[in-house]
Amino acid sequence: RVIRNLKGMEHTSVLEAPKGTIIVTLDLPPSEAALLNPDTIVGLACQRGGETSHTAIMAKAFGIPAVLGIEGLMERAQDGRPGIIDGYKGLLIINPKPKTISLYQHRIKEVADYERKLDQFRKLQPITKDGRHIELSANIELPAEVLAVKKNEAEGIGLFRTEFLYLSIGEPPTEEDQFEVYSWVVKEINPNPVIIRTYDLGGDKFIPNYEEANPFLGLRAIRFCLTEPAIFKTQLRAILRASHFGNVKIMFPMISTVEELKRARMILKGVMKELKQEGVPFDPNLEVGIMIETPSAALLADRLARYVDFFSIGSNDLTQYVLAVDRSNLKVARLFDHFHPSVLRLIRAVIEIGHKNHIWVGLCGELACDPMGLILLLGMGVDELSMNPLAIPTAKRIITSVKTKDLLPIAMRCLEFGTALEVRRYLTKELRSILPLEALGPPV
Repeated sequence: RVIRNLKGMEHTSVLEAPKGTIIVTLDLPPSEAALLNPDTIVGLACQRGGETSHTAIMAKAFGIPAVLGIEGLMERAQDGRPGIIDGYKGLLIINPKPKTISLYQHRIKEVADYERKLDQFRKLQPITKDGRHIELSANIELPAEVLAVKKNEAEGIGLFRTEFLYLSIGEPPTEEDQFEVYSWVVKEINPNPVIIRTYDLGGDKFIPNYEEANPFLGLRAIRFCLTEPAIFKTQLRAILRASHFGNVKIMFPMISTVEELKRARMILKGVMKELKQEGVPFDPNLEVGIMIETPSAALLADRLARYVDFFSIGSNDLTQYVLAVDRSNLKVARLFDHFHPSVLRLIRAVIEIGHKNHIWVGLCGELACDPMGLILLLGMGVDELSMNPLAIPTAKRIITSVKTKDLLPIAMRCLEFGTALEVRRYLTKELRSILPLEALGPPV
């Protein structure tokens, strides 16, 4: 945007959208998605991307219906036309007929009524009928989302994505800028924990002034941080300083080898030593964990567990890498499925290995927001789930309605199937007998 301004080029920004706008675009990078305003923007439709892309996740966090991966969208959409966007069914209806408008007005009322009923579940403790407590945390991208975390009574922040600080200005933020943001969030959430993930730049969160042929397999996340130790150290200093004000945990993303983890921990140890010498207060005993989102990390979980206090499974990227599917590529999007048995087997194995090594295991991907996924994860014995804050009341309702001992055989049966379709059919059938229909989501 800065370059376009300097050159005097015409362009539009999501900030300029009038009230009641559905944004229709070829693609929307996360740097622009961070500017989406739910007070003016009522929907987002993109020709590129998918339901687990970073842009889709951000739109969901803002409560904005989004449909990504609409083939031929830009050929059919025209500026100024009326439209309806249905995020539940993945539909964009251009020039809807009066009958369709009436139908959706009724559906909007039904969804609003459903969400009001969820108010009674916000204050529930996420404890199953047989007494197992599941820690329910929230994923956030922006400090403003803390309000939703509190409103839905999450038990902390299980994933604080810090990339927005970098992407919003197009360059590494200063230590003070980061400290100000991190410490404010920590104070607001205290005494509950805040898991701050170090930069996960790369993939669909493009590193400014850097291009490569395959960003999902290139200089991404921890690889970027280890390549740029000065940027990494600055972020670690800010996180450690913020730990003085509450319950902070550090999480390294996209670990694929033991060597990467050792190097990251060595740099962290060095930063701690520097702060101690400077007399800067921080929590020297804060927990350090990693995301399990590469097949190599899942297969080496027993070795990686020796160097961390917890695992957090990133089901979005784990699915992408296990199935060799670019989740933002429309041509192969249909192959991306969290419920593929190969993915589920790795998730189950990581949970078991974590427990054998006396560390807790969470999951912070979109799988946790899906009622079928939630049932599976409870049966597998997961300790913590982190999700969109808006999904927490529904998750509490499901957790308090079941016994984990009843879900274990369901989860184990799913591991025996050979296809995601078989898993989905089986879970759909089982959920009908376990949960009331209204617990599965609003009527759509």
